[in-house]
Amino acid sequence: MKDCGSCVESGGCDAVIVRYGEIFLKSEPVRYRLTRTLLTNMRSAFRAAGVKFNFSVTRHRIIVKTLQAEDAASALSKVFGVVSVSPALTLPADSSSWGPLAAEFAKSSMKPNFSFAVRAHRLHKKGPNTPQIERTVGSAIQVATGARVNLTAPDVVFYLEVYSDAAYLFTEKRGGVGGLPYGTQGKVACLLSDSDDVLAAWALMRRGCVVCFVHPGSWESAEQLLGLILPWFPSKPQVYVFSGEIPAEAGVDWLSGEQFKAGLLSGLARRRKISAVAAGYGLRHLTYLPVIRGGIQSPVLTPLLGADEETLRRWSAYLGFSGGQCKSAPLTPQHGVKEPFDAAHLADLLTLA
Repeated sequence: MKDCGSCVESGGCDAVIVRYGEIFLKSEPVRYRLTRTLLTNMRSAFRAAGVKFNFSVTRHRIIVKTLQAEDAASALSKVFGVVSVSPALTLPADSSSWGPLAAEFAKSSMKPNFSFAVRAHRLHKKGPNTPQIERTVGSAIQVATGARVNLTAPDVVFYLEVYSDAAYLFTEKRGGVGGLPYGTQGKVACLLSDSDDVLAAWALMRRGCVVCFVHPGSWESAEQLLGLILPWFPSKPQVYVFSGEIPAEAGVDWLSGEQFKAGLLSGLARRRKISAVAAGYGLRHLTYLPVIRGGIQSPVLTPLLGADEETLRRWSAYLGFSGGQCKSAPLTPQHGVKEPFDAAHLADLLTLA
C-alpha cells in the first residue's frame, strides 16, 4: 500500500482512533481500571506534546477529538497499552452525507493513478449494512477522483468505522507498542548500567510495571542511559545513584562487579519494600546468574533472557539503538567473591537523584 499523505495534508483530520488489545480481554472491573490508567497516561503524553484534546471512550475504542491529530498520534506512539492509532475525519451520524464527504477527503489525499478500496466496520448495527456503505462511499470516491477500484491490492484503503453518534474516515493504522498501561502492575527496581538494562526496564514497563532505577555511579554517568527511556515515562522516574566508593574487587573482576550491582538492587529493594528487581541479563549470562542472584532475596526479573533475537531487535528499534545482549560477559568461568556484598550497607550509600 502506498503512502497517501498525512492527515494534515489530506484535508485536516479532527480525531484519532485509539485501539487497545489485552485490555479488552479483561473482566469488566479490571478493564475499567486499566482503561482509566491508560487515559491518565494519554493525558500526560498529550500535555507534554502541547496537544489540546477531549476523550470519548467506547467498549472497543478510545476516540480522541483534537485539531492536532498528527501530533496526538505521534505522542501516542510512546504510550504503553496502545496497539494502533488512526488519525481520522469525523463524519455525521447521517449516512447520506458520507459519500460526498468521503469524496472530498479522497480528492485531497489520492495521488494520480492510485487504486483504492473501501472497508467499513460497523460498531453500531443500525442503518445501512456494510456492503451498502462500501458501495455508496466507493462510488462517490470513484466519481470524484476517477480512480480505479481494486479490492485485492489497492494503493489506498479508505476505512470507515461507524458508531451510534458519528462515523470516522481514515486511510492508515499506525502500530503502537501494545502491552499493558504503565502503572497497572507492581514496582520493580531496575539496574541501570548499560543499554541492555535500559531495554529490560522498557520491557517491564510494557507489561505495566512501575520502574525505578539503581545506577552504580554518579548522576552524570546515568543521564545518557536515562535519555534513551525517559520519553516513555508518563512522569519522572526515581533514580538512585551510588555515592560511596566502589570496592576494588568490583572494578577488576567481572563477576564480582555484577555481584556488587546485585547488592545495590537487593539493598534498595529491602529498604524501600520493592517487590522485585531486574537487570538486562541474557542467555550468555545464564551460567553466572545463580552466583549473581545469590545475595538477593527478592525475585529477580530478566525479561531479555527469554526473548529471541528478532524480539530484541524490535524492542531496541523502539528505543532507537541496537541493544540486546550487549552486556559484557567473560568467556571463561569465573568464581567471583565467595560472599555477596552487604546489601544493607550498600543501601545506605544510595542517593535519590
